Amino acid sequence: MGKSSTNSIEEVSVSEEKEIVPLKRPRFSGLKLYLRMLSYGKAQLALIPSIITGLLPLAQMAIIGQVLICHTEYIQTGKSTLPKILNLTYYLLGLAALHGICTFLQTFLWARLSSDFTNDLKRQLFSSLMKNEVTFFDTTPIGSVLTLLGEDSQLVQNSFGVIKATQINYIVQFIAGIILCFVYAWQIALITLVVVPFSYTLQTLFGKLFTKNEAALFHHLSESMTVAEETLSSIRTVRSANREDEQIRIFGKMTQKVAKATRGLFYSIVYDFTIILCGQWALIIGNMYYGGKMVINGTLKGGDLFSVFSFMLYGCQGVIHLQYTLQGEQKAISSAIRILEMAKRVPSIPYDQGKKIKDFKGHIEFQNVSFKYPTRDSYVLKNISFEIKPGEIGALVGHSGSGKSTCVQLLERFYEPTEGKILLDGHDITTLNSRWLHQNIALVSQEPTLFHLTIKQNIKYGKRNATDEEVSIACDLANCTKFISKFEKGLDQMVGEKGSTVSGGQRQRIAIARALVKNPKVLITDEATSALDAGSEKKVQLALDNVMENRTSIIVAHRLTTIRKATMIYVFDSGKIVESGTHEELIENKCWYYELVKRQLTEDKIHGTDKENEIKDIKNDSESDSESSSSSSTTTTKISSSYSSSSSGKSNDESSVSSSPTNISTTTSET
Repeated sequence: MGKSSTNSIEEVSVSEEKEIVPLKRPRFSGLKLYLRMLSYGKAQLALIPSIITGLLPLAQMAIIGQVLICHTEYIQTGKSTLPKILNLTYYLLGLAALHGICTFLQTFLWARLSSDFTNDLKRQLFSSLMKNEVTFFDTTPIGSVLTLLGEDSQLVQNSFGVIKATQINYIVQFIAGIILCFVYAWQIALITLVVVPFSYTLQTLFGKLFTKNEAALFHHLSESMTVAEETLSSIRTVRSANREDEQIRIFGKMTQKVAKATRGLFYSIVYDFTIILCGQWALIIGNMYYGGKMVINGTLKGGDLFSVFSFMLYGCQGVIHLQYTLQGEQKAISSAIRILEMAKRVPSIPYDQGKKIKDFKGHIEFQNVSFKYPTRDSYVLKNISFEIKPGEIGALVGHSGSGKSTCVQLLERFYEPTEGKILLDGHDITTLNSRWLHQNIALVSQEPTLFHLTIKQNIKYGKRNATDEEVSIACDLANCTKFISKFEKGLDQMVGEKGSTVSGGQRQRIAIARALVKNPKVLITDEATSALDAGSEKKVQLALDNVMENRTSIIVAHRLTTIRKATMIYVFDSGKIVESGTHEELIENKCWYYELVKRQLTEDKIHGTDKENEIKDIKNDSESDSESSSSSSTTTTKISSSYSSSSSGKSNDESSVSSSPTNISTTTSET
């Protein structure tokens, strides 16, 4: 195997970019979350208008009580109390104005506070999701993640916003109401202290039923979201398979479960309201009875009875509504905890920690690598070993499911080997910085994904600071320029969701341009030309051949036209390398590779395509290359200058490339 590189290494422990500091994991407490929210900026200022707003209704009732006393005095004594009533009226007007101002301030401040708090949670969650390893997405339903970003985040914002402000109002009203009841008439206050705890206890018991039904509702909602997301994102497959009715039936069953859980939730709410009403009527009857007796006995004025009665109602309604909002808040607390747990999740593959190779050459070595996916029990790779030296082209061929693409995913560090090592320039890939790794490796997959952006933005997705010249050169090399120029907006044309407005071949070539603009040290193509017709395939393959010069390249394919220039070919079968060598050596061996090529040619003939003629046409590539070199020499020079690539290319064995099709043709005719 190749020698280990002695390149210098730079240790990196933190990202150069500013990261969002993760929140500490809470102790599953709404109070903890509430206090954490209050730590944002000057959030304590929001408490002031909320406390004042809670006190103002009690002050209003106290003033109205004094007005009633004035009326009673006038009736009893005939003495005018109008000046006093006017003064009390002015006080009420002042309280009304203050109430309006404080209500506006508390609504504004708490809404802004909850918005900032929730947006920060969502940023932390999304940041964590972006840094999680691929295994996480293999085992976590996307529907549940989308629910956290959408419904759960909105619940948190609502609960820790205006609802939290009203909770403070209720707390203040209850505490102040009980205190004022004791000040005016302690006997009536005792009745309140007996009824309220009893009602509160019953509400707590039914609150457990509420929480249980709420958890069931969330579970079924998450399941239905997953089914809906999966179905809608695969609508073409569903339509092609004529499975619309089946998907409607499945989603209907999910909605029935949601409806059942919703009914259970409503029942628990009805029980809760029943307790509230019974408690309120018990307080009204008890206080009216004992309060009336006190007024008759002369121990309490009628106006004071009105004030006490109002204090009691406001205080009791405060604690009852507080209990109700706290029950509703449990769902928001659970949502916030789920978001925080997800945001605090530590990925098994570090996102931005490890080594950065300063002078990366592109030497790749697999040493006895075995691997099985987290969701499977069986190994998909079994003791794989191979080496691709800097500047060489390695081809991985084999039947579908033989393990070729898995090797690519391991090299991209989407997963880590179960056994064995993968070395880059002699360094274990598990010790390297993942962000640095993806800056130096570009992958063009069989089914590339485009974002709902313009063509230029999709290409620059591979390199954010790419110049227009680099984008233009990448388009030329990927054979994109011609079809892009036909669009009305050119590079500024929107490609639609997942590239829905461009053809499969165009989507593939845009993805190739996205990889080329990155100017990677290692270029991986996983059936990159599979979606192209024969004419476009030859042009794109020629472009790929150009950019593969002087850089390590891995080709995952089974078609001869895409691997003819490979330095070494590794044949996979059932997760093992069963054969390796050059094209000529493998054809001469007449073993796995020979049978694979022969079967491919036979299948092509069955489908009415004479691939032998297409393969023989490759013999003329040297002629077409010489013709195209004159037209593409300018582009090649530009790309070399733009990327500062080395101009010393490796020597290609043109004679072996041109002779290999003849060997296959001869071998096939013999069989």
